[in-house]
Amino acid sequence: MQAGIIRPAACGLLAAVSLGLVGCIDDKYDLSDIDTNVRLQVTNLTLPINLDEIKLNSIISDPKEGDILQIVDGEYALLRTGDFKSDNLKIDPIHITAPTTTPSVAVFVPTLPAGVKAKAAPTEISFFIQDKETSPIEYAYDGVSDDIVEIADLGANWTISYNVTIEAVNNNTSTFELRNIEFQLPAGLDGTPSLGTYDKTTGVLTIKEYTVTNNRLDFVMAVTGIDAKQAHVKFDDASHNLQIKTETGVKDGEIVLKIDDIMTSGIPEQLRVTTDLVLSEIDITTFTGKIKYDIDAFNIAPVTLNDLPDVLSQPETDVKLANPQIYINIHNPFAQYGVKASTAFSITPTRDGVAGDALSINNGTFDIAASAESFYCLSPSKPDKYYEGYATATHVPYTKLSDVVAGHGLPSSLDINLNPTTVPVQSVSNFRLGEYAPVEGGYVFFSPLSLGAGSEIIYSSTEDGWADEDLNKLTIQKLEVNTEVTNDLPFDITLSASPLSVSGPIRDVTITPVTIRGGATENIVIRVEGTVTYLDGIEFTANASSDVNTSSLKPSQYLSLKNTKVTVSGYYDDEL
Repeated sequence: MQAGIIRPAACGLLAAVSLGLVGCIDDKYDLSDIDTNVRLQVTNLTLPINLDEIKLNSIISDPKEGDILQIVDGEYALLRTGDFKSDNLKIDPIHITAPTTTPSVAVFVPTLPAGVKAKAAPTEISFFIQDKETSPIEYAYDGVSDDIVEIADLGANWTISYNVTIEAVNNNTSTFELRNIEFQLPAGLDGTPSLGTYDKTTGVLTIKEYTVTNNRLDFVMAVTGIDAKQAHVKFDDASHNLQIKTETGVKDGEIVLKIDDIMTSGIPEQLRVTTDLVLSEIDITTFTGKIKYDIDAFNIAPVTLNDLPDVLSQPETDVKLANPQIYINIHNPFAQYGVKASTAFSITPTRDGVAGDALSINNGTFDIAASAESFYCLSPSKPDKYYEGYATATHVPYTKLSDVVAGHGLPSSLDINLNPTTVPVQSVSNFRLGEYAPVEGGYVFFSPLSLGAGSEIIYSSTEDGWADEDLNKLTIQKLEVNTEVTNDLPFDITLSASPLSVSGPIRDVTITPVTIRGGATENIVIRVEGTVTYLDGIEFTANASSDVNTSSLKPSQYLSLKNTKVTVSGYYDDEL
């Protein structure tokens, strides 16, 4: 606050009086032994100091782009935006190496058709397969992701191949007819066999009729999915171990050898069947079951408050915001699976490099919806109008946010913390294993500049440069500031005036401040009693405090001081 300064004419008058006294003494007299000091009493001497009108828009300078204090909808508001981002989310795929298998050999004896005599020449000979032993299938994998809690189904790339060689002992035939051949495969598989039909419930692959040529039967079961229960998949979420233990083999059926016009002696005594089972590696790419996930720490830049106007940056300032708001938008990369998340939220103010207590939301955490993008408003009470772009926001109670800048002096920064952010245990279907985009989003810290109950803002302005040779001879015992104050602000203002010397504030004086009610215009007198010497100016201090929540401050509101006069009483010392 600048003041037009007019040198105190009254002091000049006092000097003239002292010079007049000197003029009354005859110069023929010897005055060497006479005390020439003179003291004149001064009562209600007006110092002609013209103070410019003070308004709020001169206390709070016009905001610049990027400053935290902005004008939003005609009101002052704290406004800061930022973003946050986690690391990419990842649940590792499962790759299980193939077990080693050994070919098996089975020998079958012929069975003549009913009614055919031993020496007769049958038209066909059957070799029946009944309840032959199966071979085990065993896969094991250690290191399933900690994020997988339960497995019901697996999406997989897996092949089960059968290479079967059929040989007739002492017979050169290479052609055989297969009838109702059954292979026992693991149950619960999704996939398509290259030959025959597969029953998922029993795991039996049936070949109704098929002609084998060149002694070979080859087929592949291409597996795309595994029902964990039916296929005897065992998963231990404590050890993160996955096992598949089942069996396979030729179970039942008939192999027919056709013989035309040959004698019984031409019938082979045995049929040798060599089965070579080839199991591929298993790549598990999706699963149905349950997951959980701990999202890595977010990197969020602190909200800096170092560009606040002076009126909000005084060491004595204690601001409780009436209804500050944090708006958050979050992208959920697991939304396609209906997965919700939960995040903590707190803000920690920092003053002079020292972190204060973390201020958490009421419930400690809030849920992140199972949608690609969701919006939230965190505030003590639900605002009548949400910030632009957040019309669909879900309100999250955050009572302590009112205290985010409270204390002696505003903090230099606010640290936002969303940790821990977790995906609690929940069911998923056909969840793709692998890497996903990060959890990311943005925030808006928005607070109309309205004082909450218990707030205190102190503004000081100095008018100085008054000292001169004459005023330095004045000892003030009482000083009064008379002014017309208009307080258009929504809270009371207590105004005081402290005398200054060229060396700084003058101590050991009693100041009687005056309180001006919000919305009032009053003529006031601020009194200062005590010894004041070498007066050089006055520091005006406006203390704004509120016992209730106030409405938002507007640039159109003002605190005005007009017709200000400073009067003093005391005495003037000079030497004749």
